[in-house]
Amino acid sequence: MVSDVWQIACLLYQIQTGRRLFPTGVPVFEVLIGTIVDRLGPLPENWREKFKSNEYGYMSDGEVMFEEKNVWYWYEDSKSKETFDDRLAAGAPHLTPHQRKDFADLLLKMVAYEPEKRLPAAEVSLRLEGGLQSGGSVRQVGSLMPLSPQNINV
Repeated sequence: MVSDVWQIACLLYQIQTGRRLFPTGVPVFEVLIGTIVDRLGPLPENWREKFKSNEYGYMSDGEVMFEEKNVWYWYEDSKSKETFDDRLAAGAPHLTPHQRKDFADLLLKMVAYEPEKRLPAAEVSLRLEGGLQSGGSVRQVGSLMPLSPQNINV
């Protein structure tokens, strides 16, 4: 299931970095979406005008506090201050630059906005079990996914 692939990507990121890919428990929907957009890039244009503030938006005592249907920057191709690779370099210094590139590529394909564009679970499994193609060489997932003891929070 494609939603499970998204969740697995979030879990893999947290295992490697000790941090969540996206915040949880955010009471303001717009903040959550803004954070996701900051990490993954703009939402698909065909999603514009589909956000219903009265259903998902910030509410206070039953009143909609956010009148705009869509936040403009959700659809703009503005660059984040910090790249995905920057986040991985800071959170998973045990990964080499090549491992980070392969890992980032895998994760980004797993968290594609549109479910039909996400990697199927079978392909994710094959990549994790058999290694990843990158730069003409195959590296086993064991070299991609080394765990650092300080990154495991129990």
